[in-house]
Amino acid sequence: MLGETRDGGPAGRGVNATARRRLRGAAATRMVRPRHVSTLPPMRPFVLLSSLGFAGLLGCELVVGIHEKTTYSGTPCAQQTGLLFCDDFDSSAEAGDVWLWDTPKGGSSIELDSTAFATAPRSAKFVVPSNAPEAQLGKDVGPLTQHVHVELDLLLDVADLGNVPQTALVQLRSSNVSVNYVVGPGRTCQFYEYNIGGATFTEAQDLPLPPLGRWTHLAIDYDATNGATVVEDGTTILTDPAAAHGPPGDTEIIVGAVYINPPGTTPWTIGVDDVALSGQ
Repeated sequence: MLGETRDGGPAGRGVNATARRRLRGAAATRMVRPRHVSTLPPMRPFVLLSSLGFAGLLGCELVVGIHEKTTYSGTPCAQQTGLLFCDDFDSSAEAGDVWLWDTPKGGSSIELDSTAFATAPRSAKFVVPSNAPEAQLGKDVGPLTQHVHVELDLLLDVADLGNVPQTALVQLRSSNVSVNYVVGPGRTCQFYEYNIGGATFTEAQDLPLPPLGRWTHLAIDYDATNGATVVEDGTTILTDPAAAHGPPGDTEIIVGAVYINPPGTTPWTIGVDDVALSGQ
């Protein structure tokens, strides 16, 4: 099972998520943004992956595109240029400060972590009970006409994936396609790509399982012409030109526990650090 869609995606279990939009200004006012999450039926078309000098995705199904590399060098986001979005969680008072919404639901939490990080001094920690519907950080980066590329460091802090629920850890969602990196249920990792308008799977494929208990660098790229690619710790784990399904359109990056589907009863903690997104 899989699925997340705000505007008429695949049918299934619906979850009306109330997202908190953070508007930056003199008063830093929070406003409410409704989101809709639904699940997709299990399908296994095939997936895409590419080589973009990224690291962090094995043993899972994944879908991505092919294009430029934007390797995070450890330079603070405030000193980087040429990115559409960047968050290293090092200058924030709260984990969601520079994101458009943060939605910890069902007893989950999203917080800064100063004890486990890919680059000092902090990362974002998602503490997720098995019955939680989501724990998201999300950002709308605007309309893109050709490609989108994201890199991030990922930590799966769990002893074993044997009984974890299906959880999307990274989603590139646009007005045209949705690309998802998914772990579970159990010891599986998967990539899913589906068409937003038609709610139809276009790509899905098993990937090697990601390592547990240590930081992994993951890169995902979707390109309207060249398809999708995924790179983990510098090794390309998937690439497929057939993943090309037109321009991205208005694009969101969502990380954490983007959506959670049963079965699975193991609670777990997900770490995210050094998120860098580029595109055109």
